[in-house]
Amino acid sequence: GHNHAFCPEKSFFPQYSSLLTCVHLHDNDGTEDQHKPFGMGGNIDINKLAKDLAGTNLQSLDFEILTRQQLFKNPDDLLKKVYENAIKIKNLIEQYRNK
Repeated sequence: GHNHAFCPEKSFFPQYSSLLTCVHLHDNDGTEDQHKPFGMGGNIDINKLAKDLAGTNLQSLDFEILTRQQLFKNPDDLLKKVYENAIKIKNLIEQYRNK
């Protein structure tokens, strides 16, 4: 999220991939640090991110679940969507690692 908002032209994965073991994921539309739950209202390229994360020593993903906007009336619906997006990126990372 921070990379996308503040320096989208720079990828830090090649330089730091061997050091990454946990990543905090949140989304934004590239204009500011909005900390939206991943996959909900931002425009980060999930396929590119999954491919980049597949090349790291990643052991853990931490997902943003707090939001400044009320995206769902029921908090359970928000958690369900966060979980679905977590599974989606986990599966994409595994696909890229198995290529």
